[in-house]
Amino acid sequence: MCAILNHRKAGFAANGMVVWKVPEERVQEVGNYLAGFKGVSHCYERTTTDSWHYNLFSMVHGREAHEVQTFAERVSKELGIDDYRILFSTREFKKSV
Repeated sequence: MCAILNHRKAGFAANGMVVWKVPEERVQEVGNYLAGFKGVSHCYERTTTDSWHYNLFSMVHGREAHEVQTFAERVSKELGIDDYRILFSTREFKKSV
């Protein structure tokens, strides 16, 4: 048995996948740091390609887009990682187990 949170119904309408370009030797450290925030539901490493160099993904939930943007800006400054993008959700897909 598991629980699935419907973020939009819970009031979190601004969901942004913040993708980061993190030096390989810091992925574990930065991933653990990001995963420690209540507003981050999941964080994982991805393989890069020639056209996509972001290797760490973190799903950040906020009530408004500026909350997600403020979070990413603050973390960027704290960790010294300034190469990131925020990909906001535009629609929600059915959740299933």
